[in-house]
Amino acid sequence: MDRYMSKTSLMIAKPMIKSGFQMTKGLGKNNQGGSELFSLPKAKEKFGLGFKPMAFDWEKVRAKKKKKETHDLRDAK
Repeated sequence: MDRYMSKTSLMIAKPMIKSGFQMTKGLGKNNQGGSELFSLPKAKEKFGLGFKPMAFDWEKVRAKKKKKETHDLRDAK
């Protein structure tokens, strides 16, 4: 776990702690719900939240990846 929290994490954590949140308890009114930590999978492509890419957007990403891969191969020689 990171030693320092981001501003966003602090913004979320402060009201939760003030409301009596405890790490080992669930988040529901009666402490029901999962108390396990979870992580989100890392996005393969970097599109914005809610953005629905069209065909040309995917083509741009593929071209950029291909260019990066060929550049990496040249550097490896």
